[in-house]
Amino acid sequence: MRPSRCIEILALAFLLFISGAAFGDSFNFAADGTGKLANHETFTDGSSSIAVYGYQFDDIKGDLYFGSGLGLNAGTAHEIGGLHFVQFTDADIASISIDAFGRGASWALFGSNQLGLEGTLLASGVGDRTVDVSAFDTPYKFLSLSAIHGHLLLENAAVKDVAVVSEPSSFALFMTVAVVGLFELTRRKLFA
Repeated sequence: MRPSRCIEILALAFLLFISGAAFGDSFNFAADGTGKLANHETFTDGSSSIAVYGYQFDDIKGDLYFGSGLGLNAGTAHEIGGLHFVQFTDADIASISIDAFGRGASWALFGSNQLGLEGTLLASGVGDRTVDVSAFDTPYKFLSLSAIHGHLLLENAAVKDVAVVSEPSSFALFMTVAVVGLFELTRRKLFA
């Protein structure tokens, strides 16, 4: 093996050794769910989790409903409507997807530091939408989603990509030692 080839292999092994990975988890609430849930549920996907709370009015709890999206266990459709809202933690949420029902169905997204209070209006819109929450860069602990007109469901919440520095695996360590050994052996044969 040529010495330059050994250096290339060594460089590749080193890159594999030090590389980390970036993951972005996503909470898909649009999948068929399990039905009625408690007022507070924590969903976990990969290394991320999101706490979600249901409210019928400010500070009056309501049970969540997980069907073809995440809504409230109120009415026959189990959607978010009227004065109801769903509040969730803002920890590393990158975007949310909203499924709006009814002609002219509109929604509002609020930020709050107090659980059970909708808070300050951040964005509003009409119809189905994916909202880039990371663009707000808010100091709020919680985000609240409510319907202005019509009904809606929370379909998806995506988490920001977070760089994870991985611990070197045994395989990478083994390969690095093997490549260095082969390099040294080849070097000795060429210059002997």
